[in-house]
Parts: sequence; C-alpha cells; structure tokens
Amino acid sequence: MREEKQIAFLFFTDILNFRNKFTLNSLKNIFQISLLISNFQKMSLKNFRTTGNGLFLNGGVKSTGADPDEEDVLNPRQDEIDRFNSSIHVESGKRVFSYFWKVTDMEYKLKSWGPRRSLRSPSFYIFEYGYMMYMRLFPRQNGQNVYTHVGLTKGDYDEALEWPFILKHRVSILDQASPPFQDIVSRVWDPKILCSGWNWKRPVTGDNHECVGLGFPTEDLRGQSFLREDSVLIKLTVFLD
Repeated sequence: MREEKQIAFLFFTDILNFRNKFTLNSLKNIFQISLLISNFQKMSLKNFRTTGNGLFLNGGVKSTGADPDEEDVLNPRQDEIDRFNSSIHVESGKRVFSYFWKVTDMEYKLKSWGPRRSLRSPSFYIFEYGYMMYMRLFPRQNGQNVYTHVGLTKGDYDEALEWPFILKHRVSILDQASPPFQDIVSRVWDPKILCSGWNWKRPVTGDNHECVGLGFPTEDLRGQSFLREDSVLIKLTVFLD
C-alpha cells in the first residue's frame, strides 16, 4: 500500500511540476504529457485489480469511485455472524451453538409464494461428531404469517449419539438496524415437551419432519429493520449444557 501511494504521489508531483513549464505550442511538452499518462496507466494496471464489487488496490483498500458517504455500509450484525456462525461459544455462562441463515429475495417470496411453499436451509452439525440439523422457512404460511421450523436430518455420527434429541433451542429473526437490536425471538423450546417423539428420534433416511420454532405476522417482518437489501437473517441457538 505504501508503494502505491508513493507512486501515485510521484505521478501527481510530475504533473504539477510539468504544468508550471507547459507551453501550448511545444510539441515536446505534448509528447511528455502523453508519456506521463501512459506511465500512470501502466501503474494502474499493475497496482489495481477490479472485481464485480468495485475497484480495489492490491493492498486491499476498496474504491468504487463513488462518494465515500455513499459506499455500502457493513451490516451491523456482520461482526456477530463472522464471530459466531457455526460455532460453539459461551452465553450467560453456558455453552451454545449458533447458526445464522441468510434468506434472500424476500419480497418476492412474501408476495408470490404459495401458502405451503417453503425453503430449506443447508444442513449443519451443531458440534463435532454431533447431531445434524436444518431449518425451514415458510414465507407465506396461511397467506398471512411467516414461520421458521427446526428439524433433524440424518448425519454421519448418529450411531454414536444419544436418542431422542433433547437439546433445548431458540430461533430468532435478527434486527438489521443499529443497536440496541430488537430481534423477534422465540421461547426456548424443549424437545421433551414440544411436538412429538417422532420429530426428535434418530433420522432413518433423511429429514425428520421439522418442529415449529417461530411464527409471526408478515406485517411484523416489515415493521422494523428485519429486511435489509431484500434479505432476512435467521439465527438458531442450541443450548449444549
């Protein structure tokens, strides 16, 4: 990064020095301008790379050419996601597993999907050699409500695990505005008393039927900052202790 700044500084210094000596009738000066521009273009190709998200210095600083105040603002939950997604950590003195699921194109799903159409999350293990779970989102269940369900699916280590599944868990829809956050949060669900034993037994061929996790009116999703860039963030917390 220091080298790129020095190169750019030297280039613009050359331009300023040259401007003081410039005369319109001098072919020699016109040639020198062309040479300076050519050198700067070569420096640009060497020290910059382009991506679909803008222009980057090879040192990693992003520039889109727009006003800095108009640059994309990092999602206020991104640090939380980066730190805790698919990880075990401690909350209130107890070990928990957290999984974050980002669902995109929500406006289309909320307006156009049928009342029983759903979207399944990727499968995930909640600890090493542990249970494999998934979530399922119904954007327009009954045409008026959003539901997120939680379920078990067949994993590679099921034979060594204890059954039925008894770990308590909680589902949250994350507020994507500035803190303090006001998430939509379910109660802490206890598999021993929630749904039926069939939902929490060892999966045989694939997914067990999911059990309810969190439901709320569609208007609540639009009422605050739960939708950001047409996406919603869903968090599952599994209590391991």
